[in-house]
Amino acid sequence: MRNCIYFDVEANSPKHISTVNNH
Repeated sequence: MRNCIYFDVEANSPKHISTVNNH
């Protein structure tokens, strides 16, 4: 699994997730 960075639309802030399953 690779690290992925996605933006939380509700918080409107960047979140760093170590696993895609955690999204």
